Amino acid sequence: MSAKISALPVAADFSSTDVICGLRSGVDVQISRGIFLSAIAGQSISLLGNGGAVVVATDGSVASVVPSASQYSVVWSGLNAIFINGSGYLTITAFPGSGIAIVANGGQLTFDALGGIQLTPAGGQVVSYGYTPANPGDWVVPPTDLAIAVDRIARVVSALGTIPIP
Repeated sequence: MSAKISALPVAADFSSTDVICGLRSGVDVQISRGIFLSAIAGQSISLLGNGGAVVVATDGSVASVVPSASQYSVVWSGLNAIFINGSGYLTITAFPGSGIAIVANGGQLTFDALGGIQLTPAGGQVVSYGYTPANPGDWVVPPTDLAIAVDRIARVVSALGTIPIP
């Protein structure tokens, strides 16, 4: 290449420019108004600004780095589907008529399209619900799990009757 970079034409107003060309290690890199970026093979793409970053790694994975106390959102078809406020509170919103499933280590928490909630533990796992009695004095030793509390109540009620609780 014989021309110096300083001799290349410069567009003063990029709002109507279809393609902006630049050079990086002798290879053309193009940025269009559609924000199409292509990297040299084996290199990642990073968009940096205001303390945050979006990185597209060489394997195609995408990472977003958001500064502390900043907001983060993923907008999909006009819906703010994932939102994290400046305090770190996470909100996941489903499209009307659809649901959300959160899967971790073989267990699943599902919110269906009608607002129902289903908890499915992984095979062999037990679901426990914490329990704090409103009147701890009603118990010799207050239970900390709802299932244990129900079992103890059933034992007391069945001892008073002639047949076990079905």
